[in-house]
Amino acid sequence: MIAIDKPFISEFLLNTIEEFDLPVIRTEVATEMIGDRPVRWITEDEARLRLKNNPLEKVYTNSENSIGWLEQNAKSTRLGREWFICALAMGTRCE
Repeated sequence: MIAIDKPFISEFLLNTIEEFDLPVIRTEVATEMIGDRPVRWITEDEARLRLKNNPLEKVYTNSENSIGWLEQNAKSTRLGREWFICALAMGTRCE
């Protein structure tokens, strides 16, 4: 699945999402940036459930701005735990 956030989404990425029917997390920002392009939206609840039920679920993003969404929504998942360990190793503040 893909988390889209500001500041920019390329035409190449939009075309790739459409061509391969990749699921995009329907956040307010993603909806605003993608507009009425024919993409396969999934709700934020569905994205959270996918992360919880599939420890190997991959999340791709176009921007580090999506990290906030991941921090808030993947806390109890493998991705969230790995993020926390990585942040500690890098010496960044974790909550």
